[in-house]
Amino acid sequence: MNKHSVLNSFLLAVSLAVMAWVARKAAESGERIAAIQPALDGIKESSAKSERVSAEGLLRLERKLDDMVPRREFEARVLLIETEQRKGDIHLRELDLEILKLKQQKR
Repeated sequence: MNKHSVLNSFLLAVSLAVMAWVARKAAESGERIAAIQPALDGIKESSAKSERVSAEGLLRLERKLDDMVPRREFEARVLLIETEQRKGDIHLRELDLEILKLKQQKR
């Protein structure tokens, strides 16, 4: 055998060894992914279940609140509070105007 044949045989053997190592690692990774998949499915299922339970609990809580204070009465109270707040804002603006008038009179 000449030097080129030996070199080519050696490079072929190294290439085949590297390819075999890569194939083995890929197979191991595939096995790990396959082993993780059921756990991920379980996590997805449990999170969906907990989300449903939370949504149902929230609906129950909203119903209880609606039963405690009827919505119309609640909205009427909020409207009254907002009206009082606006009256206070108007009164403050009127006071600001009076202060400005007094400042102008002093000049």
